[in-house]
Amino acid sequence: MMHSRLEPMKELARLIRRHFAEIIAYFEHPYTNAVLEGVNSVIQNVKRRARGFRNMDYFATIIYLTCGKLDLKPSPPPPHPPPQTANNRIYYTCPPTSVQA
Repeated sequence: MMHSRLEPMKELARLIRRHFAEIIAYFEHPYTNAVLEGVNSVIQNVKRRARGFRNMDYFATIIYLTCGKLDLKPSPPPPHPPPQTANNRIYYTCPPTSVQA
């Protein structure tokens, strides 16, 4: 590509030549810091929205609430058992057991 007459192609060839070791390293070890950058972006957004916190504890709490993906919806109350009356009581009995002597 260095023989190209197009200057953008020459710049691309120089860029690849400069970063060749890093490009090969990615294919040998395909790990990136994309998740970390995403979390950092969320934290920076929280900081911008807040325009200051009283202290670092409040700031950390807001970060945990924002990044934690917590389900803060109230859980439904447990179902109530049916009212007990004399006619609908359920009696549980144990089966008879044999006694060995």
